[in-house]
Formats: sequence, structure tokens, C-alpha cells
Amino acid sequence: MKRLPSLIWPSLILLLAACSSSEPIPEDHYYRLMAMSPVNAQETPSIDGVLVVETPRSDGLRQGRSIVYSTEPSLIERKQYHYYMWEDRPARLIQDRLIEALDQRRLARILTTATSEINPSNLRDYYRLQMTLDEFDRHTHNGIRAKISLSARLIRVSDGRQMIFERHYEDTETASSDAMPDTARAMTAALDRILLQLMDDIRVAVESR
Repeated sequence: MKRLPSLIWPSLILLLAACSSSEPIPEDHYYRLMAMSPVNAQETPSIDGVLVVETPRSDGLRQGRSIVYSTEPSLIERKQYHYYMWEDRPARLIQDRLIEALDQRRLARILTTATSEINPSNLRDYYRLQMTLDEFDRHTHNGIRAKISLSARLIRVSDGRQMIFERHYEDTETASSDAMPDTARAMTAALDRILLQLMDDIRVAVESR
């Protein structure tokens, strides 16, 4: 049996000591949006056919689930938390929540996310809602704030892809503390205000045609 050289033992002891005293790996934390407050239903849908709600487009920084944040006022630099994440991609969170709100509002007779599900008989009144997500961020300078910035455009496909409207939405909500759950609550409040305004804009634009 070969013996280790005497010079190796001190290094091996130090390595084992470092491993035994290292801190545990931080646990991943996942956050969801708060439950949606009830939305008043319309007596008659503004869209008698189909409204397709597409998944919002987003840049590479927000295509994952990691929570994006900024620590300085100029907003030039953005960072991602390593252990704090949304339960799904922000684009999917927005799409799912908007479809839930639209369904409660009864703004369209048929809601879907895939054109393959559309029956040809419903194509006479056929709209597509396209969105681009610019910010779904946590700002940590001068307090903790949740900020959402997105653009939306409504297209009537049954009229040769006619643009009905295109608008930009932005909202900020101050969190009640620096705890991450309070950021999720603030993000929920900001998002719901945007979605309510977006639904009103869709109704007005469609009914005024």
C-alpha cells in the first residue's frame, strides 16, 4: 500500500475542512401573481367571433423565469436574481391572466391562443391581439417598486389584417416592503390596472368601428 507524501496531507485536511464548513446552497424561491379580483361581465360580447390572444414577445432577458431588477436610477443596467423566479415566464403570466380577465368580462364570444382551434364559421369576426413586453422588473433604488411596460395592438384579420389600434401601457406600483412576496403583490396590482385599461380600449375600439 502506497502512502501519500507528507506534503499532501496538510492540503487535504484544509480542503476537507473547507467543504465541511461551507454554507448550504441557497434555496430557489418561486413567486406567483395574486388571485384576480372579479371582473364585471358585459351583457353582450363586443366581439361576436374570435379573439386570439398571442403570447407577448419579449427580449432575451425576460424570456426566462428569473426576476429582473435594477439598482440604479439611470436604468442602464439590468440584473437577474439567481434564486428568485416567477412560477412561469412573464409573457405567459400576462397571457394567462389576460385570457382569464377577458373570459370574465365576456368581451369576445370565443377566446383562444391558437388559430388551429378556430372554426371557419367564426372567421367573419376575427381579431388578433399582439403584445410586446418591455419591462416586468423590480426597481430597488429609492424604495422597492414593480414596473411593467408593454405595447399592444389589435388587428382585425377578417378585414385583411386591418389595424384597429396600437398603444403603449406602463404602470408602477410601490411595494409595501423589500420582501419579495410584496414585490409580487405590487406587480399584480400594476398588471391588473394595465389589463383593465387594455380591455376597455379593445371594447371602445371594436364598438366604435
